[in-house]
Amino acid sequence: MSSIVTSIIGGVQGASAAHNAAKAQHDAALQAGKTVTDATNAANPQIGAAAKTAGDLATGTAATGAGNVASTAATGAGNVNTAAQQAASGVTGAIGQANQNLQPYIGAGQQGVTSLGQMLGAGGSLTKTFGAADMEANDPGYQFRIDEASKAMQRAQAAGGSVQGGGSAKALGSYTQNVASAEYQNAFSRFQSGQQQQYAQQLGLANLGVTPALAAGSNIMQGNEYAGNVGLQGAEYGSNLNQGAAQYGASLNQGAAQYSGTAGMSAADLMAQNSIGAGRYLGDAQMGAGNALAAGDLNAANAWSGMLNGIGKGVDSLAMGAATGGFGGGDFGGYGGGSAGAGGTYNAFSGPGAVGTKTKGF
Repeated sequence: MSSIVTSIIGGVQGASAAHNAAKAQHDAALQAGKTVTDATNAANPQIGAAAKTAGDLATGTAATGAGNVASTAATGAGNVNTAAQQAASGVTGAIGQANQNLQPYIGAGQQGVTSLGQMLGAGGSLTKTFGAADMEANDPGYQFRIDEASKAMQRAQAAGGSVQGGGSAKALGSYTQNVASAEYQNAFSRFQSGQQQQYAQQLGLANLGVTPALAAGSNIMQGNEYAGNVGLQGAEYGSNLNQGAAQYGASLNQGAAQYSGTAGMSAADLMAQNSIGAGRYLGDAQMGAGNALAAGDLNAANAWSGMLNGIGKGVDSLAMGAATGGFGGGDFGGYGGGSAGAGGTYNAFSGPGAVGTKTKGF
């Protein structure tokens, strides 16, 4: 009888312990899965936020750097253009001063050209035809010599006691003609020399201004060319600075965008891996929890089965005792031998672990 009680107590305790252990394993597995899931859910937003912060920082820094480079380039280009303008202005001023120094010579040359133009123009002194008035102007001693020759001839005649006659008049006329012919040629030569001298003087004066005028013109042309070249070089240098700054800024922004995109993609990939790993871990934990419950139920069933087996053995032992004149008979009618057990016996359990095997009926 005590073995039956022991079996019952052991079965109940074993089943309860199996259920409790399985429940503990089940709860622990689910809690572990929840912990991993919660940690993943907490970490993923931080990863995403960190990636976004890093991307925004890179983008903002690149934009600031690009702006600073562009501003510096613009300032440099402005300084270069200003320097080019100042250089051109300095050269222009120097040329103006140099040409001003040449102006007296240029003015003298212009005066000579003007004089030559007037002298060679209609009615000008260098186009005038030689005449009697020019004869007297260019040979003022001509008339004096004629008069002196006439006086000398008269004195000679007076000294000789002869009166003036046709011969004397003829001799005086011949002399006068010879002197006039010779003096006319001389006067014309002097007139022509005078005109040539005037022409040479005015031409020399005009030529005096030619070289300075050419130099002044060359100075102006070279100054304008220098100013143009300096301005063009300054503009080109400034354009190159701005273009280089724009390219550098674009490179910075592109690199920052790529970094931001890569950081976002890496963060997304990491969060996905975290979520997948957490999901797998949670699935494994849930499977483990289910397996723990199933193992607990199986262990409880085994405990109940052991209990029932123990009860069956105990009953068999009681039945065997009754059959040999021990327990049973009379109105009990359940177990035992002799006349009291004529109604037969019921062996509820037989064999190890066998449940409900009926060997004889009531």
